[in-house]
Amino acid sequence: MIRSLVTRLRGLCTPRVFRWFVVGVLFEMPDLLLIAFLVGTLGWPYALGTAISGELCTIMRFLVTDRFVFGHRRPTVLRLWQYHLANLLGFAVWWTGANVLEHLGVHYIVASVFATVISAAVNLVSNFLWVWRKPKETGPASTTAVSRLAAPTESAK
Repeated sequence: MIRSLVTRLRGLCTPRVFRWFVVGVLFEMPDLLLIAFLVGTLGWPYALGTAISGELCTIMRFLVTDRFVFGHRRPTVLRLWQYHLANLLGFAVWWTGANVLEHLGVHYIVASVFATVISAAVNLVSNFLWVWRKPKETGPASTTAVSRLAAPTESAK
């Protein structure tokens, strides 16, 4: 049983997943600094500061993840939109967790870190299984109507 679990965990620890985690961890610092600036320095309400910080860091993290983790030369509006939808639930988990913990007396920076850990699992699953999933490989016999329309015909060559 333990050997099976170790084998499964090794299968999940790919270079791409590692890079995804590195990007997430590295973006925690600018996120925390931005929250500290907006809430601690400017005196903004915590709920507003976390919302603004979360959105700005989401856009920056998408750009880095799209290139560094998944190797796309240029970001697309479609992937950005999918990334936003996929992160909506993760963001809701993070924002709710951070604000509930802060309301319960946990320091706002510590609350943000704990909430990040909780939402990371949601984001991992949605990123790898939806936004940047690899398309299923299909053989030449399984072409779709769209791919047949997009492919040049013999007379067009």
